[in-house]
Amino acid sequence: MHCEKVLKTIAKDRGDGAFCDLEIVCGETRFQAHRNVVCSHSGVIRAACLDLSKDIASRSSVFEIKESTPELVSRMLDYIYTGNYDDFSSDVPVEENQTPSQEKCAIKSPMTLHARMMKLGDVYMVDGLRLSVHSLIKR
Repeated sequence: MHCEKVLKTIAKDRGDGAFCDLEIVCGETRFQAHRNVVCSHSGVIRAACLDLSKDIASRSSVFEIKESTPELVSRMLDYIYTGNYDDFSSDVPVEENQTPSQEKCAIKSPMTLHARMMKLGDVYMVDGLRLSVHSLIKR
């Protein structure tokens, strides 16, 4: 019970921007987060934050994600804070140069979303996300 309350409060604080000390940038989108929460789940972001902490001049507390989309990064952060992410894939961008029928299929395919989330979990070493996606795919 106590743990659940703490987690809900931290997730709410993230939504409110309270006590956030890390900004994750993807494209034009900026996400507020708590360094201790995100770094406890992502080995890559943890290593970057530890590196940032060494040099006072680089303590901007900004981590940039270039290889993904804001929609996927948002879901990754949702997973980190709650253990789940929204699998409704209508806002997940499709690959360029697809025919309209391919786009429609890709947009509505939960499998495409899960595959992209698995890749994001791999790239940023979010082990729990990879395991969660794996179990969702098996269903």
